[in-house]
Amino acid sequence: MWCLLRTAILFATHAVASSTKLNVLLVILDDLRPELASYGHPHIKSPNFDRLATEGLRFERAFTNYAYCAPSRNSFMVGRMPGTSKVFNFINSFRDATIVDRSGLPGTQWTTLPEFFKKEGYWVVGSGKMFHPSLPPDNDNPRSWSINFTDPGGNAGCTCPTAGVTGAPMYCELPENTTCPDVVIAETVVSQLRDWKAQKSGVPFFAGLGIHKPHLPWGAPASFFDAYPPADDLPLATHKLEPIGMPSVAYHHCQWGPFPWASSRGHPVADSIAHEARRGYYAALSFADHLVGEVLDELDAIGETNRTITLLSSDHGWQLGEHNEWCKETVFELSLRIPFLIRDPLSVVKPGSTTRVFAENIDIYRTLAELAGLPAPEAGVDGTSLAPLLRVGESAERAMLLSKPAAFGQHARCLRNATNGYKPIDPFSTADSCSVTPRDQLDWMGYSIRTDDWRYTAWVGWNGSTLQPIWDTINATELYAHQIQTSGPTDQDFDAWENENLAHDPKNAATIQHLHSQLVTHYSAFALPYTNRTRRIK
Repeated sequence: MWCLLRTAILFATHAVASSTKLNVLLVILDDLRPELASYGHPHIKSPNFDRLATEGLRFERAFTNYAYCAPSRNSFMVGRMPGTSKVFNFINSFRDATIVDRSGLPGTQWTTLPEFFKKEGYWVVGSGKMFHPSLPPDNDNPRSWSINFTDPGGNAGCTCPTAGVTGAPMYCELPENTTCPDVVIAETVVSQLRDWKAQKSGVPFFAGLGIHKPHLPWGAPASFFDAYPPADDLPLATHKLEPIGMPSVAYHHCQWGPFPWASSRGHPVADSIAHEARRGYYAALSFADHLVGEVLDELDAIGETNRTITLLSSDHGWQLGEHNEWCKETVFELSLRIPFLIRDPLSVVKPGSTTRVFAENIDIYRTLAELAGLPAPEAGVDGTSLAPLLRVGESAERAMLLSKPAAFGQHARCLRNATNGYKPIDPFSTADSCSVTPRDQLDWMGYSIRTDDWRYTAWVGWNGSTLQPIWDTINATELYAHQIQTSGPTDQDFDAWENENLAHDPKNAATIQHLHSQLVTHYSAFALPYTNRTRRIK
């Protein structure tokens, strides 16, 4: 079946190979969960995200492979799973001679996604948060880009004047004419597209647009706050407490500077704070949507929309009070789940279609390479090309629903404070310090598999010498049901899922054994041994 599908892809992309290659626009947001109008949430103002959904293919079940900025971006931007890149914090990057991929190639020699297109003759440009700041150094300039890549926004983009002030909220109304970093990023990419049209149109372009919002702090012009009802009229999470039976290792205490996150185990954030926080997040989301729209409008203006593959995703999701969480950094559904949209000029699929094939951020590299009609990437690139869904259609979807039956995510836990002599912490009152903890000092690693019917997570030991999981040392397991009934909730009902851990029910023992075996098999292919034997002594 796959041979036939690949043959069909070759015929479908023949026009790309034999004439003008298609351009590529890769749009990456930060902390964007799929709470969009096009994903069944009409209270959200997201006309430009929804434009891509109505003109392309929307993935109902898309997930990141690590719900944290640097590990996620050091994965999908170079096409290696986090277990291969060994990036679990804000210390390391994939540009490391001591890590190797499945083909034996060291990280210093890996070809990044933009570098791949550059090698294939594309003019490769962009701005914003594509890589994580300084990881790799200087956004991998000049190696990965045709001109100097800039990100004026640092980690968070448009910030608030009161950010860092004790007791100040982490949202604010910015001036309508703000020139904050995300505005500059969008304007930079618009300018690059104009320059391409004027001077470089003899070669195809690859443009990366990295918008920071809706990352905290939720700064946006007042008009984007005004687009929503008063905060008290916005819906809140229905299930505001941790899942029943959740192990403590699964919880992440959200500690965002001065913002008054007063939650603790069994005690959610006050509704008054939660209402305002949701309005701030939604305003920042709509601001990000507007900036993406400016770039999409420029594609229209230069006449390249119908010659450009556009893929939109996020580095991870976000929790807005569900499970008593107000951040990412978990392996719950809402932390890992992301919007994922592809608009392809050569697609045979009806515009506005949806698919339930599992998509993962690790699939971006191979998908864009195949859609662009380029040679296969180097052997160490992980992931599955999703191109057949667009270029072949229904038969490919039926095949991929069987051949890609799951999505995978992981997250480290550091239950000793690296900034305070590695003293134990209470995860319900103190944020763990994995972002600043050396990767050989991690305490646990949570590995999660999402299938049609279940999410199973195993929190296992960590071998700091080899940077690999210790599968026979298990801290805790979680099992959450995801069976969709005809009259029950759908994937879009954020609050309906993962509210009770069923791992301790004896009737689920066979299910757990099967899913655990799948986890071990999958991650054993990526959790390669570390080649540097020098490590710290605990």
